[in-house]
Amino acid sequence: LDGEITHLNAVLDGLTRKHDALQTYAHLHTALVAPIRRLPPEVLSKIFLRYNDENNVPYIRLNKAPLLLGSMCSRWRTIALSTPRLW
Repeated sequence: LDGEITHLNAVLDGLTRKHDALQTYAHLHTALVAPIRRLPPEVLSKIFLRYNDENNVPYIRLNKAPLLLGSMCSRWRTIALSTPRLW
């Protein structure tokens, strides 16, 4: 009986690892097919500028909006850096 319990625990551990891997894969897949990824850089740039205009506090020297937008992902960082009006 102890041997069977050990075997079943090993099977359960393997299934748990597979489950975790599949959840990670599903999460990554969902992120890859998100509608925002289909927006062209020009549109995202305009959205960034609008966000920046609405979140810029004039009496604070450092505008954090470009830094925040640029920290989301490499694509957004590239777009933010290539949008001079954002800075």
